[in-house]
Amino acid sequence: MTKHLRNVLEGFAQALQVYPSRDYVQPKTNGFAQDQAALRGDAVKIVRGLKQNADKVNVKQGNAGSGTKR
Repeated sequence: MTKHLRNVLEGFAQALQVYPSRDYVQPKTNGFAQDQAALRGDAVKIVRGLKQNADKVNVKQGNAGSGTKR
């Protein structure tokens, strides 16, 4: 019975709450374009790092420039 009463009181407290527990964060103007540019920059850095590591492996194995030509 006390558990039921506690749930009812918590429900009333939530229903009567005027202000939310945290403030709404207003999105920035042109925020999507900024996110897109940041993701593109991150992708470029990742691809550059992968290429550098692949080149290091090829040099260590003596396979630098030994791609198949078609």
